[in-house]
Amino acid sequence: DAYAECMSRWQAGEMTLVNTPQPELALWEEGIVRSAKALNQWELLSEYAKAWPGSQPALLMECAWKSADWERLRDLFRRCDMRSQAALKMLQTYAAIHDGKLAEAEGRCNEGIQIALAQWCSLPPVSLSSHTHLLQMFQQFQELQESAQMLLELNTAQRNNQVPDLNSILVTWRERLPNVWEELPAWNDLVSWRNHMFSHINNVLGRLAGSENPALATKGYRELLWTVVRFAHVARRQNLPQACVSIIAKVQTVTAGVAGEQLHDAFSKLREQARSCLQMPQYLKQGLQALLQADVQFMATPQRAELFATKGELLLALADASGGLSAGDEEAVSQAFATAVSLHAEMPRGWLLWALFYDRAYRTLLAGNGGSAMQVDAAAPPP
Repeated sequence: DAYAECMSRWQAGEMTLVNTPQPELALWEEGIVRSAKALNQWELLSEYAKAWPGSQPALLMECAWKSADWERLRDLFRRCDMRSQAALKMLQTYAAIHDGKLAEAEGRCNEGIQIALAQWCSLPPVSLSSHTHLLQMFQQFQELQESAQMLLELNTAQRNNQVPDLNSILVTWRERLPNVWEELPAWNDLVSWRNHMFSHINNVLGRLAGSENPALATKGYRELLWTVVRFAHVARRQNLPQACVSIIAKVQTVTAGVAGEQLHDAFSKLREQARSCLQMPQYLKQGLQALLQADVQFMATPQRAELFATKGELLLALADASGGLSAGDEEAVSQAFATAVSLHAEMPRGWLLWALFYDRAYRTLLAGNGGSAMQVDAAAPPP
């Protein structure tokens, strides 16, 4: 926000900023781009890059492949004369794999790995943050090689009308994720490419499975949902609830029309969406509405219990935001917590939330009758 504010004031012609030197303006611009990437605002970045195509070709290429605009990406390769870098080779590998040119993809990938290794050797031997980006890049190159291997297996399976065995690579992808504390751009790069592959896998398996094996036909959707929900969870844990909500909203459009019982991570998606709304007062109603509209019949009993506990938290936060608890609000919150623990008695969080709610109500009642905080504590029953 600080970078954007400075840039807006400069564009408005504010006297104190009108003579800002060009290097300082470039620093502001770089800060805006970096912040937008950290907040996962790729639509905003795409609009910005299209407005200044000559000054931001690398950003324009990055936005093009993440939005699956492959024709525009290939056009940018032809028009833009950029220095050979590992990031450029990676983008060229993305496009080659998408076009099915696996031999070209292998060559581009190997070139990118060699450039990245040369950059690694130029760094000091001490482990520093400067190594982090290259480590992330090596993981992406490894997954590009695995993607090419999956495409070969899918092509062979289609020719022989057989179901391919992709479990080893898919299990490896689930286990090989960035750390939860790494910035969102590292996660976004990985998740965006995996989603492209999952969509292709689902298209192929959908044709091979037909109507006899619906579980196989949705395998790509299940992997996509699990990965994106994990991405949303990391965004929420990094205190970026707005990014979490936008990530969940995108995956809802992809999995629309797929039965909930076929998507085993539907509960996790709903939980991340609701708990993100808890962190943003303006989204409390949307979070509650999502829980009320959810089909929970196919979920396990502990999962339904956790959703009822989250519903109680949302009702309580919504009542507080509206000016306080009414008698009806108290009844609804208490009923939600009671339903949670009755569904799953071995739920410590549900019992704790219910107890804290009644402890709060008890203290509020005593304080409303004229008791001081000290008197309230003295009158409280022993633990």
